[in-house]
Amino acid sequence: AASLDPRLEVLVSLLVSDGLKLGEVLALDIDQINGKAPKTTITICRRGEAKRIILHPDTARAIRRCIGSRREGPLLTSARTTSGAQPRRLTRFGADHLIRQLSRGNESRVTANELRRFHISTSHEQDDDLEEVRERAGLANVRGVRRYIAQS
Repeated sequence: AASLDPRLEVLVSLLVSDGLKLGEVLALDIDQINGKAPKTTITICRRGEAKRIILHPDTARAIRRCIGSRREGPLLTSARTTSGAQPRRLTRFGADHLIRQLSRGNESRVTANELRRFHISTSHEQDDDLEEVRERAGLANVRGVRRYIAQS
């Protein structure tokens, strides 16, 4: 993913390594990122309350490479910006387009939901408690975790 686009690397890392939902990833702003690797955290809103999440160190490094010298605005931006204009937030359509790059040359199609499912199922396979997996993935109850595991 890193060789294709730095935004894709961040997107895949946040879905696979940290288990965030696509909507949460796309809503992230640079000012919601705190600290430096390995203690980098983000603050997101889940179910009406602020939630602080410690990022995987590889995700934190990918984010730093992606944002470069920017200090404000959306984390993931559209590739097309006019000179001097504020970067525009990446949309779901743009995120799907980036993720499709992972499928090029393969028979299988990769989606954001499949990447998140991979995070949930591998966390479960590593003997993480279902409640921990549920909390990390931001699911309402353990049934959601079981549904993801059954699909994988």
